[in-house]
Amino acid sequence: MLKKLLAAFLWAVSIGACASDYPVAVVTADAVSSSRETPIEVVFWYPSVSEGKLKQIGNTRVFAVPEVLDGARPVDGRFPVIVLSHGGIRAAFSHYSWVARSLARKGFIVATPVPPDPRAITASSAFNELALRSADLSSALTALQQHDLLAAHSRFEQVFGVGFFVGGAAVLSLAGMEFDIGKLMQTCDQTNNTVDCAWLAREGVELTAQVLQPLAGSKKDRRIAGVLAINPEFSAAFDLRRIGVPANVLELNRTGQEALAFNDAARAAPTIDYQAEPSIAAMSAFSVCTAEGKAMLTKVGSPICDEPADESRAAQQQRLLAQITSWLATQTATHDGAP
Repeated sequence: MLKKLLAAFLWAVSIGACASDYPVAVVTADAVSSSRETPIEVVFWYPSVSEGKLKQIGNTRVFAVPEVLDGARPVDGRFPVIVLSHGGIRAAFSHYSWVARSLARKGFIVATPVPPDPRAITASSAFNELALRSADLSSALTALQQHDLLAAHSRFEQVFGVGFFVGGAAVLSLAGMEFDIGKLMQTCDQTNNTVDCAWLAREGVELTAQVLQPLAGSKKDRRIAGVLAINPEFSAAFDLRRIGVPANVLELNRTGQEALAFNDAARAAPTIDYQAEPSIAAMSAFSVCTAEGKAMLTKVGSPICDEPADESRAAQQQRLLAQITSWLATQTATHDGAP
């Protein structure tokens, strides 16, 4: 135990001293998907040398998207791996950028499968995304294992899942969570939920066992050493009994959004380590909005750009990042036995 604690401490010191200075580069690859009709695009974020052209990934009109290097040479060495999923059923890839870049700066290789264009997701296919997002993460990890540039720099004995919202449910699925289809069928019967049930009703979609059948069964990926789920959605329908790796849930609940609260019964599951964070707003997990983006999204009633009056979103994100990296420090120390 002392060895593990010392390793975690030294890792934390090292990221403060040098890895926070890593330039970050990205490369993209197509990953074969057995679950989707076409290959998926994966963006890999990694510590690099400071050479190459700069680029931005995401909607720069609506969100403040950080710059990264395009295809620069990786830093020498091997790094732990994170598979990252962010956002809701109709997620925008722009929200991945801040956290993926931040974690790569800390010395991780981050694999982010690009979700479908939100406009391409229909009411009849929406709930399939709960199963497809976890499958995409597994496909992204396989693509990294086969990647000519990055495979040799990846510590595949230290692979962790980090997910936000529907992405939180996706990483829990990789750890062994299964959906209770009967409870999932009741989603639109609940007063508070994150689903646009009116949209489903307008399109004539009912959450029947047949519609939800693709979600049944295990999506576990045994390459995953641990997961951190931040405000995972649909927690009332989680069956957590088969989780066999460290699985932490962090609930950001400063603004008391009941629809994003983690289910009471799920909190008590012995396979989950639950922690509430009442000082950080859930919306702070999304990218910082530009002035134009905030005006645009506020006009249509979206809360994505909402932030506390006394603390900027960027400041809240730094505190959230500190909690994520603290968890990762513990996990990498626990899984430090392989060369």
